[in-house]
Amino acid sequence: MAEYKLTPTEIVIRTADGFSFPPGHRFHDEYLAWVAAGNVADPYEPPPSDDKAQGSVIAQTLQDALRRIDALEAGVPPTKPGLMDH
Repeated sequence: MAEYKLTPTEIVIRTADGFSFPPGHRFHDEYLAWVAAGNVADPYEPPPSDDKAQGSVIAQTLQDALRRIDALEAGVPPTKPGLMDH
């Protein structure tokens, strides 16, 4: 692990304490000197996507929609105001 970690922006994170700073901050000058000395910051790593959780939300939304359709076909009026206002 390097002393610094990059972000998707210009902000850099100091790994020792998690402090993040933008260009122009005094710690950014220290970071630039560290890089000039031949050091390399850890690259930015996007957070892992939670495909399983997203799939669960989509599945629940689909189930809710299908229940509403079934209810409408059975003649049960919508339970949420504005649901069929369009």
